[in-house]
Amino acid sequence: MARGIKQGYAIVSLYDKLNRLKNFIDHPITWRNYTSDSYIDKKCTHIFKISIADFDKIVAHYPTVLRADEIEKAGRFKHIEDAKRYIIGKFFLRTILSKTLGIEPSAILFSHIGNQKPHIAAQHFNISHSGNFTIIAISPLPIGIDIEFIKNDFDFNSLLKVCFTTSELGHIKNAIDFYTFWTRKEAVLKASGEGIIDNLHAIDCSENTVSRAGANYKLTSNQLDEAHIISLAINTLCFKNEYWFF
Repeated sequence: MARGIKQGYAIVSLYDKLNRLKNFIDHPITWRNYTSDSYIDKKCTHIFKISIADFDKIVAHYPTVLRADEIEKAGRFKHIEDAKRYIIGKFFLRTILSKTLGIEPSAILFSHIGNQKPHIAAQHFNISHSGNFTIIAISPLPIGIDIEFIKNDFDFNSLLKVCFTTSELGHIKNAIDFYTFWTRKEAVLKASGEGIIDNLHAIDCSENTVSRAGANYKLTSNQLDEAHIISLAINTLCFKNEYWFF
């Protein structure tokens, strides 16, 4: 009986959390398996989910896809998991862009704009790593995506009044709430090319659209699993999202 009561409380608690964020957490994502035969519509936004466990699948192939400076950078990471995330991100980003651009993965050259945001002239993209996943987004217009691992024991209270608006504070009651709004802000700033700024409280992400640097962005947030939150800032002129996993 006691176990049943505890389970009941857990269900109610989860319901309360999701109900409070119902305006911010979108419906569950349907992820489709990406293969070399998958069609990538260049008019759509495409989001790709890659697990760090996929590193074993590419370990024999990444030296022919990454450029020499990227392989060298991977070797400078102190922690092997960080190196794996970096290699996975570069490998799959180059693989995806190779298909949309029609050139070899290793031939793709990146420049940097804004706050050192990687850039190529023919395709907008963004990448984020956290916890067990790397997320890549490509779009015909500027885009930002952010993923965060939910640390339930993280003391975020000292950041609340510094980083969030009064409207946002009314929704932040726990770690899930905090990471939802944090990823929304990061996604917007990555889309605009600004990167993290000092006055995060100047950006209000309590609505599903936000204007920044002369552009309007639609915000979507999803709980990837019980341990990861992702948010996407996509230009409002883009009309369709496709979600893929490798």
